Amino acid sequence: MTDNQIFRNFQKSIRKSRYSHQTPIPFPTKCKLYVWTNKSDPSSQTQLEFTMHPGKKAVDAGKIADAMANIHFGMTRKEMEYSDMCSQLDIYCQATGKKLKV
Repeated sequence: MTDNQIFRNFQKSIRKSRYSHQTPIPFPTKCKLYVWTNKSDPSSQTQLEFTMHPGKKAVDAGKIADAMANIHFGMTRKEMEYSDMCSQLDIYCQATGKKLKV
């Protein structure tokens, strides 16, 4: 199967799943964490990237993103919601570059 077919089949399999964030992702992924240090200023964006091996879950990406945010900004993503900062985590298929909807 091609990378595109693997991606589509995985997206179909988790589409209606309630626990899709607990499903192992069968391909390598690139995760991008966007952090805005000021919610009202779009130019205050910082981007952090990391990759994950096949078999990792979306929950693992969230834990890694929290750890990276804590190292770089001194607070987790949940703590950012209560300050003037905000964040967004996107997971992409490394082979196709398409955004994963989990």
